Amino acid sequence: MNFKRDRFKEAKACFELMKQETMLTGAVITIAAIAKRTQVDRKYFYGNINTPDSRLREKWIALGKEISSYKLVQKQIASGSGEPSDGDKLKNAIVENYSLVEQVKQSDEVRDRLKTLWANAQQKVDELEDHVRRLEGQVHIQSVKSPVVAFNARPTVISPDALRTGEDSLSMKKAWLQALKQLKAAVDTPNKKNVYITIGAPGSGKSTWSSTFTSSNCISAIFDACNLTRSDRYELFDIIRESNRIHVVAVVFCVVLETLEARNSKRISADKLPVEKLRAFYGSIEYPSLFDEHEMFDEIIMLRG
Repeated sequence: MNFKRDRFKEAKACFELMKQETMLTGAVITIAAIAKRTQVDRKYFYGNINTPDSRLREKWIALGKEISSYKLVQKQIASGSGEPSDGDKLKNAIVENYSLVEQVKQSDEVRDRLKTLWANAQQKVDELEDHVRRLEGQVHIQSVKSPVVAFNARPTVISPDALRTGEDSLSMKKAWLQALKQLKAAVDTPNKKNVYITIGAPGSGKSTWSSTFTSSNCISAIFDACNLTRSDRYELFDIIRESNRIHVVAVVFCVVLETLEARNSKRISADKLPVEKLRAFYGSIEYPSLFDEHEMFDEIIMLRG
């Protein structure tokens, strides 16, 4: 649940509104005018936006090109000519050139980030190899059929579904906000702790795992929800980053779609999802990575269901 501004949606709506207004006023629509009205940086329309969501960046670029094309058509209609003037061609070329410059700049930034991530990853690998060498001969491997660890500490389970009082969207939003408050209360304690974030489609076994999991860490919490995309997990990291004494663990439930559909068919009607919705959930999963500089999971546990 996110109540922050959807700048792209506002810019798109503003563009559609200005197209209606221009039929009455004849004013030329420009990126600068839309950016000013919606209080959005013009660079967004050229893809220069700080976000891990590449699809959102592409949508901004497409909107910028659409606005520029519409502006060109407006000028052609106003001049009564089907062929753009040399001045219009030059302006259009400048816009395209600026867009290319921004994309090159963005590529350079991505390259630099990748270099930094590679160096950090290599350092981490070296540290882990050294740690493994020091622990050789002391490792005990235990094979278990379930993801339950044989320790006594019981973690706090925070579940938006358990807090929900109805099936409508308002009840879901309230439950999500209440769960976020509980998470903040859990991480605000001064003790060092583990926070487990479950990631998986409905029916993948998240709640079952959360109810049976025990940890060697005396203080830990599990945020039991689907958390399928990076956007879904953004608010969680916004809260978790406030403390530097937290070890963040992603618990990923890898279950094939056929198994999810079979489990869903056996659920009671109140909990059963339409097959199309379940498939949409499954198709939207964005798996976490230790090399993601935005989420920064300390550990990732993959569980096959």
